[in-house]
Amino acid sequence: MQWLFYPAVLFLLLLMGCSDKAERAKRQASSFFLRGKRALQQKNYEEAIRFFKEAINKDSAFAEAWNNWGVAEAALGHYQIALQAYEGALKADSHFTDAYYNRSNAFFELGQFKEALADIERVAAVYRDSAYVFVSRGIVLSRLGQTQKAQRDFITAIALDSSNTDAYINLGVLFFEQKDYAKALQNFEKALALQPDSDFALNNLAMVQIAQGAYKEALEKLNRAIAKNPRQPYYLNNRAFIHLMNGHLQAAEEDLRLSLYYDPENSWAIRNAGILALQKNLPDSALRAFQKAYQINPSTADIHYYMGMAYLALGNRQQACQQWKASLTKGERTRIPELVRYCR
Repeated sequence: MQWLFYPAVLFLLLLMGCSDKAERAKRQASSFFLRGKRALQQKNYEEAIRFFKEAINKDSAFAEAWNNWGVAEAALGHYQIALQAYEGALKADSHFTDAYYNRSNAFFELGQFKEALADIERVAAVYRDSAYVFVSRGIVLSRLGQTQKAQRDFITAIALDSSNTDAYINLGVLFFEQKDYAKALQNFEKALALQPDSDFALNNLAMVQIAQGAYKEALEKLNRAIAKNPRQPYYLNNRAFIHLMNGHLQAAEEDLRLSLYYDPENSWAIRNAGILALQKNLPDSALRAFQKAYQINPSTADIHYYMGMAYLALGNRQQACQQWKASLTKGERTRIPELVRYCR
């Protein structure tokens, strides 16, 4: 009757076989994961993605593989795919704080700021002493228009880590937007003292100097920033504005061409293309550029003022006056001499 025990023994052997198979799959997944990490460190993102996917195929509950797949996709600008990868990580481990942090960044890049804030809030509840988390949350809050909360987060980040360059830069941006140029300058200079080769800090410092009319000093900063990062459209656009203010139209045109090549929807660069058209006595082209810039971003600096100048050049004083009044109402400028001269 010994054969009656055979099915039970067979079942046990099958279980052991399944266990061995699962362990073997986990070992293979771990091997692919480590190869993916090496590729990621070497910035070989496509290769890293391939290895992380292989790891997930072997072990679908491998949260770290899902998370790192998202990191590699985000590095390539594939934020929607990265989002799906982070969600896979959180499905595997709902307490995976790194995945919440990374998903917050992906939401931010996709313009989903409320979702980004919800994720970074979860991270901040765990990492209460991390300057980088406060900086990240401050950036999200600033995009949501919660300026005072953002400012508190940047100040907290500096209190936690006085060498955090990003905190000084972002705090300076808030002061710049409030037109508190002295405090903006103070923070940008602190950032540069900590990191003298920061092209972002150099650009922001130049923006303060542009606002103060110190074009020579601003140009020097922008030349340094562009030497470090020659394809950054904002830097090129800011230098183009200085060239426009100095009457160097050819240099301005070249910088604007490159800036718009790298970012065709940059409303500030489109506005500056309109200023260039005005200076070249092409008011029709200027007005079209200003209207396009306004359509993309109604908060583009001085847009109503410049639309007024375009209408004036076209002989339409009524429209020009309306634009200049809108400029004053929205706080673009504190005084507009053309309004006094042409709008009685």
